[in-house]
Amino acid sequence: MMKTIFTFLLLVTSSLVVIGQSQPSLQGKISDENEPVIGATVQIAELNNGTTTDKDGGYRFHNLPPGEYELVVSAVGLKTINQQIDITDQPVTLDFNMREDVLG
Repeated sequence: MMKTIFTFLLLVTSSLVVIGQSQPSLQGKISDENEPVIGATVQIAELNNGTTTDKDGGYRFHNLPPGEYELVVSAVGLKTINQQIDITDQPVTLDFNMREDVLG
């Protein structure tokens, strides 16, 4: 009986440790002269993973594998941003200010 209780407590404790760990994630806001860019495309090239920004210019990726990646941010009429990122076991927040794409 004592062995069963010990095993149960060990399993519960182990589960709490796993739940308490941070999930690798990336989030941020995309703006153009301090105004949110709605519908911008945010892609992690190597993972073939992408999303679009919400009404506040926000984007979010969850459960990313740790590593170094290229983040590509694009929107119609704005200059594309290419940024190397390093995803670790901690959440990462990256905000970008896009600029108008002026053809010259």
